[in-house]
Amino acid sequence: RSTLFPYTTLFRSPYSKLASQEIRLVSDSDQPLRWILGAYYLHTKRSLTTAVYIDTDSTFANLNNPAAQIFRGEESNRNEAYAGYANVDYDIGDHLTLSGAFRYDNDKRRQTNVVTGLVRTTDFSSPQPKATLTYKFTPQQLVYATYSKGFRSGGFNSPISPIPIFRAETLQNYETGFKTSWLNNKLIVNGAVYQADDENTQYYFIDPLAGQIIANIDKVRIRGVELDVQALLAPGLQVFGSLGTTDTEILRNAVDTSTVGNKTPRAIPWMTNVGFQYELPLTDRVGLMTRVDYQHRSKKYWEVDNLHVQEPVDMVDIRAGFQSDRWSVFGFGRNILDEKYFTAYYSPAGSGVDTGVGTLGQPTTYGIEMRYEF
Repeated sequence: RSTLFPYTTLFRSPYSKLASQEIRLVSDSDQPLRWILGAYYLHTKRSLTTAVYIDTDSTFANLNNPAAQIFRGEESNRNEAYAGYANVDYDIGDHLTLSGAFRYDNDKRRQTNVVTGLVRTTDFSSPQPKATLTYKFTPQQLVYATYSKGFRSGGFNSPISPIPIFRAETLQNYETGFKTSWLNNKLIVNGAVYQADDENTQYYFIDPLAGQIIANIDKVRIRGVELDVQALLAPGLQVFGSLGTTDTEILRNAVDTSTVGNKTPRAIPWMTNVGFQYELPLTDRVGLMTRVDYQHRSKKYWEVDNLHVQEPVDMVDIRAGFQSDRWSVFGFGRNILDEKYFTAYYSPAGSGVDTGVGTLGQPTTYGIEMRYEF
């Protein structure tokens, strides 16, 4: 329940029930040819009530009052998802391994408009191949190259949504990288570069009369670099750092051609994390642990038009306390610099009202965490 403007309230009441089952058959791992076969099933039932009504006393008194209702919608959704998959690894030689995988998904969707009785059905399916070639220089250093295809099912928006159905998203990913360990595992350095071609990219925005709406961007290109370093500088003292870049570009968007060349919604071009952890034995069973994490997130583009941008965010978390095999007591501090930022934001174009609507991130928080294993 959230108030969007004076005396008018948007009410949403979701309910979900699901059941899933997976069966997997795995070969022995100590042979040149290794494989996995599996099948997956997911059944989901979801209902949602959305109402916009006149609210003069901040209660639910007018929620079911026809005279006060501006809009009311009720929907029931049923989803049956099936998938089969296989993965094979083959050691071509002592240093070279070829891996192949294949998955096929079929997703059947049914939506009933409880108010009108109208029923809509559709289904989505996609094959998803993957191939990886890995070369190990030593057991601690390797390089790899991989191609894969990803799939995210489509579905129905609210029965009264201006976008009644959103398309399935598919992604072709090309990646190469390395994983290395040095100095008897005291130094670990991993890195990767990748490019992904994304078709029908899904993103969401808010409509005051229909709630959350998922829409599609026809084509997006994503490029990035990832680097991760961990080092044990002294007994108990570990330092770590990572850097990730994500360069997104909208290549085609038939709904709004003016957005071509923009970043995708909620894109963060780059992010870095550094910190250290120190563990000091106090007795044979009890030790002291201290950890500090610093994260920098670059500016964030909230919506497809790129007009609303969050400035860079710097976060520092700390943690210190005592631990043993069976218990631990830690004090922690999150966002100790009290950085002000949004976890979600919708401009007037994305919120459907005459002002921006957002959710603030967690302010500075301190606490004590205790654990005991029986």
